[in-house]
Amino acid sequence: MFGKIHDCIFGSSIMEESVIIRYVWMCMITIADQNGIVDETIPALARRFNVTVNEMIKAIESLEKIDISSRTLDNDGKRIEKIRETFGWRIVNYYYYRDLQKSQSRNEYMQEYMKKYRKNSKPVNKSVNKNVNKTNVLVNVSRLTHTDTDTDTDTDTDTDTDTDKIKQIFEYWKKTLHHPNAKLDSKRSRNIAARLKDGYTIERIKQAIDGIQQSSHHMGQNDRNAIYDDIELICRDSKHIDMFAEILERRSVAQNVDISRYERAGISKGDLCEILSGKK
Repeated sequence: MFGKIHDCIFGSSIMEESVIIRYVWMCMITIADQNGIVDETIPALARRFNVTVNEMIKAIESLEKIDISSRTLDNDGKRIEKIRETFGWRIVNYYYYRDLQKSQSRNEYMQEYMKKYRKNSKPVNKSVNKNVNKTNVLVNVSRLTHTDTDTDTDTDTDTDTDTDKIKQIFEYWKKTLHHPNAKLDSKRSRNIAARLKDGYTIERIKQAIDGIQQSSHHMGQNDRNAIYDDIELICRDSKHIDMFAEILERRSVAQNVDISRYERAGISKGDLCEILSGKK
């Protein structure tokens, strides 16, 4: 298998761990399957990674621990979790960083494409006819004024459309997460508008709203027994939208996964669905 190591790993709390733990972590990312599953025993992994069994056990125990310094709150910051009692693990944030890498690759491709496009485009003829008479000047000014007016109208229309989208998302959040008395204040409106400006669709933001319900941490199973589900949090930045939407996506992944290899290992489709949704 092939797994890309995202450069943000070098700014994460994993860099505070020992060299062996960091090495094992990056090796697990590399050999994980398309669903982030590392389905091997500790002795087998130790042989593959060329470390001792004791070093492998210590690394696994460290990666399974809750990490309060983690930048992602999913699964209390754990990096891996067991898929069965004796062996086999799932990389918790595998989908998030895989999709993040894909998004960056697409952006790099488009940047390179546009660079080549601009290079190959014919230069615009900027020469001006100096023999323009006064009548033509007046006509052009009139056209320019008319165009400006149309632009202002289009801007107003766009603003109205954005307002409708913001209200639609906010009402969906109120209904889905049971906040009937919540008000659309400036901060909530600003965060929703920012994500729409980033290019997120209404459906993607709705996915994030649905996804936060699947996070036990945000639904109150934390040390403060507090629920963290405000639309301001969901739309705080792109990372939060992707993180919460991905939680929901994991539930549907199992429906399209070839589970024959997992069934042979004693994992039912129902168990696999819970594993991928972060509940097991």
